Amino acid sequence: MVEFGKMGNRPQKSIGPGRLDMRRTPAIRRQKLLAFLKQKARHQIKDLVARADTSEATLHRDLDVLQREGHIRKSYGCVEVLGAPPVFLEYQKRLGQQADRKRRLAAKALEYIQPGDHLFLDASSTCYYLAEALVRSASTGRIDGVTVVTNSVHILALCARADLPLTVIATGGQFAPALNAFFGELAADSLPRMRFGKVFVSGAGFSLAAGLTTTSDHILGLLRAVMPLSSETFCLVDSSKCGRDCLLRVGDLQAFGTVITDPDIDPATRDAIREAGVNLVLADADEPKQEAAS
Repeated sequence: MVEFGKMGNRPQKSIGPGRLDMRRTPAIRRQKLLAFLKQKARHQIKDLVARADTSEATLHRDLDVLQREGHIRKSYGCVEVLGAPPVFLEYQKRLGQQADRKRRLAAKALEYIQPGDHLFLDASSTCYYLAEALVRSASTGRIDGVTVVTNSVHILALCARADLPLTVIATGGQFAPALNAFFGELAADSLPRMRFGKVFVSGAGFSLAAGLTTTSDHILGLLRAVMPLSSETFCLVDSSKCGRDCLLRVGDLQAFGTVITDPDIDPATRDAIREAGVNLVLADADEPKQEAAS
């Protein structure tokens, strides 16, 4: 027997064993429904109708909302409960997108890094490949004494090896699982205490008209906080992002000292960007594939 308290001064009826209490506000009702659904992976809709203390139409409306929010998938006669994809798998998916191009960008960006540099690397997958290249160079002694500041959990784990001549600093802040990185006021407030020789960032899209753009206000806030803290700013964006204008605008391409992309960018677009005064650098087309750093 599941029993609920009073609403106002009116006594409420008890709900029979095994039945769903659907009498609250829509948000609370859907929350209770989702909690019930999560008890197993699949449900028959006819069973839910039989157990729900509401109309079949209301139940279907609530299921439709839960489906739009990504919690469930409705198919003919049944409901499948969807689990949140593991953060690591989501990040691995991002790393796999345009991986060869990102590695070429990373190899070109590495040419600008000198021993003793103080760097900021953002939490983009492109900057992960730059950190990977930096670790390889540091492990062979080609680059040493470099300080890496980042908000990326994956870059921290990659660079924080005791046998490497690297100093690694985390920004701190609120952890964002979907981005696997630290953001928020605490992260942004830590940055003005430092000065960077070079800042490397990326974005979700770029164009001459809109500049560098992103889809996340977390990313936007951090990039705008870190960019003024260095005299040398680098934007690493592969050509698949060219012409994609996302909702949130980081800044003009001219705001970066160097924009690095790959040779697959449209030639007319490439020339227009350069004519607008942007220092656009193309990564080498024949940069060999590299294995992930261990």
